[in-house]
Amino acid sequence: MIQWHKLAGDEEIALVVSSKAVEARHFLKEIMLSEPGWSPPAEAIEAYPRNARYAIHKDRRGIRGVIKLVCGNDDEGLPILEVWPELPLRNRRDVAELSVLALDRRARGDGASFLPLAAEVWRYCRGRGITEIWAELEPPTLAGYARFGWPFEIAGALREYWGELHYPCRMSLAAAGESFSKRAKHSSSYADAVQQALRVTRYRRRLEKPMPAVVWSKRTNSGMIETHDPVEFCGSISPKSN
Repeated sequence: MIQWHKLAGDEEIALVVSSKAVEARHFLKEIMLSEPGWSPPAEAIEAYPRNARYAIHKDRRGIRGVIKLVCGNDDEGLPILEVWPELPLRNRRDVAELSVLALDRRARGDGASFLPLAAEVWRYCRGRGITEIWAELEPPTLAGYARFGWPFEIAGALREYWGELHYPCRMSLAAAGESFSKRAKHSSSYADAVQQALRVTRYRRRLEKPMPAVVWSKRTNSGMIETHDPVEFCGSISPKSN
């Protein structure tokens, strides 16, 4: 059974393993068939089943967006290595690959679905010691992600992937957290995403109460950290401190 986390209104978010992602994979296949300009190979959606994770954002009308993440491993490998085998990613468990991201047409353009998906992926990776997210990106997509606060950096040569030219790109989890946290100072949408990413289940009720100022707190090996500044909070927590 999928454990959904409630967001604003009727929206919910979850991150699941392949065996629980039947609806998510169906959504990805529908998007692929309905939009000729977006055509990953059919096998890309089903590939890497043991190490794939799916972030799913939905509301009453259905799925709004899905991210397929492939976690670093020592058996199945990563999709990016099929085209850039020289990258230092084999047998590593501190990396993950953004394999597929798709949004329903009603959830595009304003970050309404991208932000909760990005926050959920960040939360999952941070809790499992993943420090880098990799992706194969076309130049326009690389620029688009930067506008929404994902600071991917080019990490290799431009090569053909899925029939188009892509760069292998890398984003540190720390840089992504800092980028979102800085934007949260001026945007309620990013502030909501940061709260979602940093939530702790047993403190959920406290986090959802209206507050004049958000206090970020977390117990670490060096004690309790408490601050009003999410940038300071993200910078002070190591990926394995859960």
